[in-house]
Amino acid sequence: MKMAERLLRMKRLSGKFITVLLTAVLLTGCAGEEAVGTGAETESIELHTPKRSIINTEPVIRRNLYDATLYEGAVYPYVEEYSFESPQNFGSYAALPGEKVQEGDVLVRANGERLAGQIEELQEKLDELTEEYEKFRIKTEEAIQEQEGELEWLWGIVDNLKNDVPAEFILDEEGKQIENPNYQSWQADLKKWDGNYGLKEQDIKVNQEALRQKKELYELDYSYYNRQLQELKAKRQKETIVSKISGEVVGIGWYTDGSYVSEGTTVIAVADPERFFVKCNYVPWRLLVNAADMYALIGGKRYEVSYLESDISTTTFTLQDRDSEVEMGDYVMLVLMADYREQVLTVPGDSVYEDGSGQIVYVVEDNRTVLREVQTGMSDGIYTEIVSGLEEGEQVVSHFSVAGGKEAVLERQDRQTSYTGNGFLYYPLETMVENPVENGTVSAVERLVSVGEYVEKGQVLLSVTVNADEVETAKRETGLRRAKERLADLEAKGREADAEAIAEMKEKIAEQEKAYAEIKADSAVTEICAPDAGYVQYLIYVSPGDIIEQGENVASIADDRAAYMALDTRNNKILNYGDVLTVKYMDPSGVQQTMEGRILTMGALGSSEDLLPDMMLMEVPEEARANMEIMRNGSFGPEMTMYIASGYVNIMENVVIVPAEAVTDKTETRGYVNVVGEDGSVTRTSFLYGQMNSDYYWVIDGLTEGMKICWE
Repeated sequence: MKMAERLLRMKRLSGKFITVLLTAVLLTGCAGEEAVGTGAETESIELHTPKRSIINTEPVIRRNLYDATLYEGAVYPYVEEYSFESPQNFGSYAALPGEKVQEGDVLVRANGERLAGQIEELQEKLDELTEEYEKFRIKTEEAIQEQEGELEWLWGIVDNLKNDVPAEFILDEEGKQIENPNYQSWQADLKKWDGNYGLKEQDIKVNQEALRQKKELYELDYSYYNRQLQELKAKRQKETIVSKISGEVVGIGWYTDGSYVSEGTTVIAVADPERFFVKCNYVPWRLLVNAADMYALIGGKRYEVSYLESDISTTTFTLQDRDSEVEMGDYVMLVLMADYREQVLTVPGDSVYEDGSGQIVYVVEDNRTVLREVQTGMSDGIYTEIVSGLEEGEQVVSHFSVAGGKEAVLERQDRQTSYTGNGFLYYPLETMVENPVENGTVSAVERLVSVGEYVEKGQVLLSVTVNADEVETAKRETGLRRAKERLADLEAKGREADAEAIAEMKEKIAEQEKAYAEIKADSAVTEICAPDAGYVQYLIYVSPGDIIEQGENVASIADDRAAYMALDTRNNKILNYGDVLTVKYMDPSGVQQTMEGRILTMGALGSSEDLLPDMMLMEVPEEARANMEIMRNGSFGPEMTMYIASGYVNIMENVVIVPAEAVTDKTETRGYVNVVGEDGSVTRTSFLYGQMNSDYYWVIDGLTEGMKICWE
């Protein structure tokens, strides 16, 4: 190649490239001229005086190249989330996080007091119908049985008469045939007793027909009311949520007694711990279909996965080779290799240039820097794969330099993330206390307990006064008195025909007396008490004289037998099911105590937003639950007592760790370290890393235990 042709080729390079190229060429360390060529030609050009005496070169060696994306996730079980079939007012949970349930178990009940009352009324109506019919049946059957006994007795008489028929005629003393007086008497007796038998038989038929008609009417009425009852029970069935699988409750919503829950809103979740999946943040489909490799690291061990499904925020994979070491809630690092090259020839990325016709590098041969055309493959941004044009061990010109004064030998350790978060005691089972007075006006007198206070069953929460409705009371008194007077008149007449009317009137009077007693009982109310023992979560704020409306909620009592630590995860979503945390607290005597609990609900990736989206629930041991403060007095009244939970989460076991200060050229997933060979040579080596902190990185791929590294 002539000099003019060479200069013309160099002219095609960009101005920036020429500057870089001339700098690289001039830094040869030799005085005077340096040969530049393709390797086959050695024609020279005049060079400028070098600016320094050392040229940076790096050998062409084999190394791994990574283009990977990492996704944090966790091992999640198969989860079914449940909701009401129609809008409901929430009642209570029948199962809570951490509890085992069987298929068919009731999980949640709605607050169906109105429907329950209707069901109760219909059931009472059916019971009354049955009771009335049974009374009539028993009485009638007893009468029929008695009549049948009489009929049998009558038949015995008639039968005897028929079997002992006297002669119709007899001979008198003179031998003349005459009518037999005994026959006439027999005829009269037979007629009499046969008639009595017929009448008795007719009485039995009348009673039997009455019983048949009564039974028919009863069955019609019972069928009518029972059909209504079954319809209400079917409706009531929609007010409960039943588990369709056996497993463990792993999520609940933030609902209290009486809270409105719309149709389709998730209320509770149950997991089947026998079916495991890997779930992580959403992975774009284009990455999945073009991935060169994909696997999950769980507990420091590699597991193969396959894509299952995605929604707008998460992607789920099946575990193809799950073993007994994998547990629900385990931290997962999903590794998705967009591209990967294992032990391919590489050169520093800055040693490769583009000219108008292809790619070139500068190779040092016999103390000369010569231009070499190459074909490249994958690049990780630092090193580039060489497909052709170079041999292993050749030295290429590069700006990279390797130096180190510090050394370390890579070891294996368990790595984890430190977690610290705020939480408070949460009691998911609570009873709402309503104003119990249905008759009269209730006025507050005094609040006798405080929010956060533990109360016993029956303890007074509020003192009140009740102003009765005097007009209504007088009206009921008058009606009751008149009903009793009419009853007395009927009873005085003593007529058997009035027996049924008297019985009905007595029943109505009993109902009136019951209603009147309720009015009198309401007017005597002076206290509203706790229906169950527990902690006061809410207490109506009233001043003396304030009116409390009929049916108004005045308090809520939390069941202290079921408590959790609700951890705020709005700013920190790294918690997973099964993570173990500790909480320090002061017991009533002022001594600091420490409790340890396990997370019992799924994280943000594993449950619906309806299920405490910003909270995860941790178990609270019984001994701690009894001594931890729930509420304290704040600047603006009672407020939840906050606790600090801490611990180590996102654990990877037995992984290779690298000092953070030794890692260079870092991306979000990949870094480089200087690996020292047995012969003392130093090789820049890339590796994929997972979690990191200011001290260490842990290795996913690329480095092994026992390697020696160095750094400046």
